[in-house]
Amino acid sequence: MMMLSPEAAVCSPRVWKVVVFLTIALRLSSGTPVDKHHKIDVNKCLTLSKQLLDQVKESLTHPDVTEGFNCTDNVIVLEDFTENLTSTVRTCSPGQEFGRCEESGDSQECHFSSYQCYQNITADLQIYQAKLQNFSHITGNVCKHIQHLLKALNSDSIYEDTDFEGGSTTEDEEKHAIEFPQRMSLCKILQAFKLRTITINRVMNFLNDTKL
Repeated sequence: MMMLSPEAAVCSPRVWKVVVFLTIALRLSSGTPVDKHHKIDVNKCLTLSKQLLDQVKESLTHPDVTEGFNCTDNVIVLEDFTENLTSTVRTCSPGQEFGRCEESGDSQECHFSSYQCYQNITADLQIYQAKLQNFSHITGNVCKHIQHLLKALNSDSIYEDTDFEGGSTTEDEEKHAIEFPQRMSLCKILQAFKLRTITINRVMNFLNDTKL
């Protein structure tokens, strides 16, 4: 596991994101199964992923996101914030993989790896956690639920000891409400994360039903 020095904890958000992405890239590139994934309670992860999706939807109704601004996936051009970093949709879609393997006749590629799927989901959660923590007075509860799911996945998340402030908006925060460009950015992140969380829910449903 990559160890972070005390200096890294106070680095700029841009440098911090680089550290996050490098850590994720190293984990995914290793390609080795993690033994602790054997201990995952998939049913618990399914419950937590549903709660996370509810929190994401609730955050999309926050006044700093919606007031005077139409934040819907119908009007927003969504961005894949995990592009070139994770491959959750492909890795966690066994039906598509099986069909492709049957056509190729390569039985080795037909094996669905729950380990790789869990690794990609973990990486997705960490990427969005890093982006959403900059809007903590709006997304604090979302970040807390991300952390709960990360722990259920037995992840050694680099945010494991982070306390996220969430809930109602304070008077000081209302005076410094985020401006339109930041609201647009937050809207895109939340809408993209909502879609990814829906995918995670479907994956957890599949894993819970098949007990993989």
